[in-house]
Amino acid sequence: MIRSVATLLLMLSAAVTMSAQPKFLWTKLGLGPTFDDVRAIALSPQGDVRIAGNFSDSISFGDEALQSSGNYDMYMARYTKSGALLMFDSYGGIDIDDVRSICVDNKGNFYLAGAFAYSAFVGEDVFADGEASVDIVLAKWNSMGILQWTKVFGGKNYDESAPYLTCDSTGNVYMAGGFGGTNVAFGTTKLNSSGAGDMFIAKINGATGDVIWAKNGGGFKGDEALSVSVTKTGDLVYVAGTFIGAAQWNGNKLESVNDKMDFFYAAYDANGNLKWVKKAGFPGDDRYITCVADQNGDMLITGAINGQTTWDGQSINANGEFRSDLVLARVTKLGALDKIVRFGDVNTDVGYAITTDSKNNIYIAGAFDSTTVIANNTFGSLGGLDAFALRLRANDWSFDWFRQAGGPYDDEMRGIAVDKQNIPYVCGTFDTRLMIDGESQDGDRYTDVFVGAIECGPNTALRPATAEISICLGADSSITAPDGYPAYAWTVNGAANTTDARRNVLELSKLPVGTHKIKVRITDQNDCSLTSKEVTVTVTEGLAKPVITQNGMALTCSIDGATYVWYREGKEMKNVTTREITAPGNGMYRVRVTDSTGCTRWSDPIVIGSTSVDEDETISDITVYPNPTQGDVHVSNLPSGSTVMLVDVLGRMIEHRLDVSGTITLPLGDQPHGQYTLAIKTPAGEFTRLVLRR
Repeated sequence: MIRSVATLLLMLSAAVTMSAQPKFLWTKLGLGPTFDDVRAIALSPQGDVRIAGNFSDSISFGDEALQSSGNYDMYMARYTKSGALLMFDSYGGIDIDDVRSICVDNKGNFYLAGAFAYSAFVGEDVFADGEASVDIVLAKWNSMGILQWTKVFGGKNYDESAPYLTCDSTGNVYMAGGFGGTNVAFGTTKLNSSGAGDMFIAKINGATGDVIWAKNGGGFKGDEALSVSVTKTGDLVYVAGTFIGAAQWNGNKLESVNDKMDFFYAAYDANGNLKWVKKAGFPGDDRYITCVADQNGDMLITGAINGQTTWDGQSINANGEFRSDLVLARVTKLGALDKIVRFGDVNTDVGYAITTDSKNNIYIAGAFDSTTVIANNTFGSLGGLDAFALRLRANDWSFDWFRQAGGPYDDEMRGIAVDKQNIPYVCGTFDTRLMIDGESQDGDRYTDVFVGAIECGPNTALRPATAEISICLGADSSITAPDGYPAYAWTVNGAANTTDARRNVLELSKLPVGTHKIKVRITDQNDCSLTSKEVTVTVTEGLAKPVITQNGMALTCSIDGATYVWYREGKEMKNVTTREITAPGNGMYRVRVTDSTGCTRWSDPIVIGSTSVDEDETISDITVYPNPTQGDVHVSNLPSGSTVMLVDVLGRMIEHRLDVSGTITLPLGDQPHGQYTLAIKTPAGEFTRLVLRR
């Protein structure tokens, strides 16, 4: 296949960007001669990593292989946090068996839920009878891997699919999926589906396997839960899935668009009482949705949207006309849609799994086709679908980092989990060949499995994205690291640069003539630190610093025989390109000078009359002072949860403070004279003001 020049450039750009993302600490493969799959990942309190999926014929983890008992079997593999294989085993029978979910409780007990036909084995001598249909099996092992119990659920005349699991902090397990028929036993609770199939959710005592309660919802057509999660306190259980046509949950009626498949999402309390149920959808079929309870107890949802999707009365449009976009939504504990965004390009983008870390940063695992756009960052696939893991910051969902894994064909990230040290673990599938961090690993044949761990740490991509920079002495140039992190430690030729400590921008105008090796160590919101790639900056003799002299309204630049671009109040003055100009009015003026060798340098600003900046200006109750300033700027009366950003006239970030309150100080004493923009975001709104450094 011949790729266009634009596509090749995009791939090159993506490769440069990816080199600055947190790296994979390790990856391990599960290989088989036919089709292998992975569906879930879970972490134990001791730090072990478990994955579960399905395989046909055989699958090998390292040097040993599992043989299937029939068509497809379930498997589970366990790794240490450093990637050493501890165990793997298979479960199933002579027919098709399927697993979609596992969970681990706070004591290290682990649970697997699957679907089987006729009969299946779990362990060496425990069998479950599925009679003539496909039923659900739920099994528990203790932290030592000893089987504790197995339970079977389902109707005799309906083929249930493998359900989804989550564990709470008090030893309960929650299972959600789909079922059909009447008098279907979930322990002592009997459920009746409204039609072809209903969704169900059940709370199960983890010690005994007994069902505490079970609830269902749906309509005359097929309805199914595709995800379940519980809050840290156990007060709410969230469930999300799909329904078709008219359906109801305990008298709450929903109807899908055009009688097609739409999303539902709902909350139950600890006793199984429905708190609320909502819907989302577009005129076609919606298929991918999953959820998690975040650290605050709200519901986070990801998946895929198509066309114009109406989400609890609010519309959001996918970018592609016929393909899906990745969606992220937050729903409050009371069921209100608090925030919703979409990411993606014109091709397919989908989220398969979502989780948060201890600071409530958001992690999504999924897949994208050809190209994707995440918060103005464009990434290109290596061929077909590529697997990805994405981190967004907790406070504003701004872009943090994006990791992809791919090859020549279709690859998907199916699961993601984060441990107490904020290390993300992922699992996914790949076809033929897997490329991660520039290294290639070959599969066996068709679809194979991978699992891996990613560094805890920030995005260290620098702009400009180049290993070498050549500038003239005194040039108003800089290197910019991703903004929004708590700490930046720049080094120049191995020595700490204290002038720009904590800032994400390193000014290069103060560097002397010579060659300089520059890098920055960034600490993220989880106190994890990574160091950027080294940049070589070569400084050559250049222009003297331009000086503007004033005679009335006439302004003259001290440099002769150059190219001039004049600015008034930070905006370029169109068609004003001479050494001497007549100022059209009051304001702050600055000139950018370029000589015949291409060296460029800025003058300091000069003010005629007054600027648009007022002394000690007040924004509601927020005060910015002194303004103008000869050094620091103070911002007082900030409400809790405020964000403050200071940007220079060229749009470069000088300061970025997150989640601040009260009074903060912004150091401007080391910055050039001129105009700066102060942006303040509070829970009540957003404000901007000009700040003048004299």
